[in-house]
Amino acid sequence: MMSYILNILITILSSFFQNMAYTGTLVYIANHSIKRIFTRRFVLCFIIYTLAIYFLQITNEHFMLFSLFIEFFFLTVIAFFNSERNITQSLFLSIIDFVVISLIQTVFLVPFSLCFSVDTNDITSVPLCFVMILTFIAVILLFSFTPILKYIEKAMHFSYAAAIFFLLAVIIILLYILITKSEFDMLIPASTALAIGIFLLVFFLYQSMTGYKKKQELDDYTIYIPVLNRLIEDIQKKQDIYNDQLLSISQALEEKDDNTLKEALHEITEYNISQKISYQFLHLQNRLLAGLMYAKTTAAKEKKLRFDITISDYTCPCHCTDIELVDLVGILIDNAIDASHENDTIFITIDRMQDRFLFRIENPGPKADSAFLSKIFRPGYTTKEHSIGHGVGLSILRKTIQKYHGDVIVSNTAHHNINNKTYLCMEIHI
Repeated sequence: MMSYILNILITILSSFFQNMAYTGTLVYIANHSIKRIFTRRFVLCFIIYTLAIYFLQITNEHFMLFSLFIEFFFLTVIAFFNSERNITQSLFLSIIDFVVISLIQTVFLVPFSLCFSVDTNDITSVPLCFVMILTFIAVILLFSFTPILKYIEKAMHFSYAAAIFFLLAVIIILLYILITKSEFDMLIPASTALAIGIFLLVFFLYQSMTGYKKKQELDDYTIYIPVLNRLIEDIQKKQDIYNDQLLSISQALEEKDDNTLKEALHEITEYNISQKISYQFLHLQNRLLAGLMYAKTTAAKEKKLRFDITISDYTCPCHCTDIELVDLVGILIDNAIDASHENDTIFITIDRMQDRFLFRIENPGPKADSAFLSKIFRPGYTTKEHSIGHGVGLSILRKTIQKYHGDVIVSNTAHHNINNKTYLCMEIHI
């Protein structure tokens, strides 16, 4: 009698911790909160799921794949009825939930199987009960102290995410067969299916990452399209001004009106002097970089700063993506503009060093001594008066440069024709 009661108690504990790990985690992932777990709807879903899984466990020996699909069905329904997710998202989250929990179970199940005789279909097994309890605790720790939720949300944007996680689930099942079945007739088909599953998994992962990068680049391009549109509009406006001025000169020549001609020439001269901007960067082959240079030149002009731009190579060869290059150049130019004062001149050089892109920017700045160099790339370090939101640009820049094995050179230069100011020079090769 005592043994019977003990078996019932172990069965209840095993079922509760196992099923709560799957369903509770799923609802938490779907809502980013545990509030829905304490609702009547979830309790009802949990009871139905527990009864269904109990039946599947006692028949799992003969209907393993069928049981897998039934379990996905119940998990999908639970996610759908206990969150605001649609049916597709619920299915995807149920697959993720199954993979994560099953992997954690496997981590504990393998050593327990080596030390004890564990029958995964025997829910009255004491070692199996311990595995379920440890899995439940590990799940709580995992979601409490790691950013796994953030990565799950990112994974939902992958084009092949559902296929990837479904394959992971199948691979887990096949590994289970290989571990628990010693019969030769099960070994060959399970091993073959496992090899095929791993191959498809690698293929889908590659395709997913490629698709994600293309989508990211497309999203980044849309950010800079307004900059290019503004560039085109401003050039069209300037072209209209020049056309009007040339028309005035043409009419003055036809009428032989020297005064009108002198006024028109004076107007053109004054306008050109007021611009004080060289637009040679418009010939850069990297159109995004050209657009950025135009936007930053306009921003510098509004702060009454002058850009002295030297371009020795217009091809812009680099090892990083166009978006990354624009981000790096933007960080350096923004820092230079923020550190400069009215009527200062910022020197910019664009060149190439073998097969790498060279960008150098010089602005009035502090002495590049060892103390300065030891702090400049630290996250959060800034010399700006209002430091909130600043101090991360150069840290990001260095990480990107290191990613492509490039160089960052910080030094001081002097331009004696400009009041002998000390200039801070930052040069990147990427």
